[in-house]
Amino acid sequence: MIWLLIKLYFAVMIIISLISYLLFWYEEGSRPYGPHPGVCTRAGCILRGLGMSLMSLAVVTTTYLLGFLPARVHAGKNRSATADNPPILFVHGLYHNASAWFAYRRWFRQAGFTNLHSFTYMSFGTNFDQVVSRLEENIARLEKSQPEHKPVLIGHSLGGLAIRAWLSHEDNEKRVAGIITLGTPHQGSKLAGLSTNTLCRSIIFRGPLIRTIEANDISPSIPCYSLSSALDNMVLPQEGLHIRNAAWIEERTPLVSHIGMLYHKPTARQVLGILRDIVEELVEPCDVLAGVEAGEDR
Repeated sequence: MIWLLIKLYFAVMIIISLISYLLFWYEEGSRPYGPHPGVCTRAGCILRGLGMSLMSLAVVTTTYLLGFLPARVHAGKNRSATADNPPILFVHGLYHNASAWFAYRRWFRQAGFTNLHSFTYMSFGTNFDQVVSRLEENIARLEKSQPEHKPVLIGHSLGGLAIRAWLSHEDNEKRVAGIITLGTPHQGSKLAGLSTNTLCRSIIFRGPLIRTIEANDISPSIPCYSLSSALDNMVLPQEGLHIRNAAWIEERTPLVSHIGMLYHKPTARQVLGILRDIVEELVEPCDVLAGVEAGEDR
């Protein structure tokens, strides 16, 4: 019975990957993606994406239960926050949990970023506003424990959309140092229409939720980056990855599947490069101010 369930599960994973890339090929094969060139619909690219999708789904399966461990286990040994080592809050996407970031946590620690935080929200029996509320709770908790340093928010897929919605509330942009989203459906995805899940269906391509988020959008004064892959198989059409907000900076990652972004070291290096740029903006004003004060003392 157990082996039958395992075989059934892997069969479902293969079917999901195949269908998503067949739809990707159908959707993108006949038209270019305006502001983001480089969508690859050649057979070689599709096979690459299919392989990455299958591998990443296998990793999700083997690590998923780790997401239900206590938050302190995920955090590990956090060094105190400093200007060049700010708190970082990871926000996972739909149907995932805090385990999504196990590879990023490792790579970030190796790069010297050791103040890492994440949390889990449920994808079933939850609506989008509740996800945003959970995000607010965790940011408030960080502010209380580390009031001297603003966090950097990093969100994958729906997690990035929740961050963007949270950013538009009141003066929230003053509470964070920067934002990075990965594979976020800023205009939604047509694939959401295939789901029976309320939270998933809410992010349908240019649907009511997306229109509300765009209507409430602000032009942030903090650095906000949206990273996307030209081989993303879960955000269709690819135009859904484009954020219609000129204040955001958009970058392409290497060719990688939607979930594969979480386990792809070159993509993580790109995120770390952006994070270092954000940190430099945090550190430089302090250095300038210190120089001025030193001159006054002399």
